[in-house]
Amino acid sequence: MDKKQFSNLITILGLQRDIYTKLHELSVEKRAAIENQDIKTLERIVKDEQPLMFMLTENERERKNLMLAFSEKTGVPAEEITIQEIVDICPAAFLTALKRTQVELTNIIQAQVSINEINRRLIESRLEYISFMLDSTRDNVTNAYNNSGGESREKTRGPSTIDFGV
Repeated sequence: MDKKQFSNLITILGLQRDIYTKLHELSVEKRAAIENQDIKTLERIVKDEQPLMFMLTENERERKNLMLAFSEKTGVPAEEITIQEIVDICPAAFLTALKRTQVELTNIIQAQVSINEINRRLIESRLEYISFMLDSTRDNVTNAYNNSGGESREKTRGPSTIDFGV
């Protein structure tokens, strides 16, 4: 197996680690923006995430192409090969770097999954509250009084007086 392929794999995994680290930093910032209901910051973060996601997609494509070579060497289909199977055939000169990069990448991905879950729950909580407030406003305000100023006997569901874009 060509040593350059192991070097390339370590480089690709290192780039993925770096991209996930930047995404994680943005996700932590996103959490604060969600908690503070800072829409402008959220919009900026989403804009900042887009090129990183593109880079990650391109990087993953390169990794999958490299897996074809490792697949031939291990006999495991490229879409099923794991890092452990690559470690088993890795020359000693690359073994420490490969294992270290694998651990770092795994750790940052786990941290990213965790912060994404927290952000998802925060957003869902905010949306549930907004939905509740919209329903309450619609039920209690819209058409609550008739034209003469008295209470209407029928409360009909109509469009809310609150901007749904929020």
